[in-house]
Amino acid sequence: MYETMRPNDSSISRDEHLWILGLALAALIASFALHPCDGDHLCLSAPGIERQIQIPQVCAFRLITRIPCPGCGLTRSFVAMAHGEILAAWEFNPMGPVLFLLCVLQLPYRPVEYFGVGRNSLTWTKCKERFHVIVWVVLGGGILAWAVKLAA
Repeated sequence: MYETMRPNDSSISRDEHLWILGLALAALIASFALHPCDGDHLCLSAPGIERQIQIPQVCAFRLITRIPCPGCGLTRSFVAMAHGEILAAWEFNPMGPVLFLLCVLQLPYRPVEYFGVGRNSLTWTKCKERFHVIVWVVLGGGILAWAVKLAA
């Protein structure tokens, strides 16, 4: 009964693909635009601007509990990945390289889903079936990495 009440399934799905593609693109572009400076901080350098803009460290969970959250270090990990420093990315947050790769994989996946080109091929269907498993494995891996980091 609920399925018949939804206004337009295809437009909701297409909007979702655009949003996820936009978020993945924003994360990847920011990763390439930022670089490490002054210890643990990140800086943004823009063409035509001589001064670097320091990005503040903001983690509400860490500020309140004094415990790093599962996402602590992800931004620095993404920046390290964008600059080819895989080991540094792993040290900042072990899930960073995995999530960076998942963002990169969104670049071909989301347009195919949005436009529907090649979406009905057998290979594409098998990949989509496994996608949900990948999401749960990544989520479980993130929680496990956080627990190991807290225990250390």
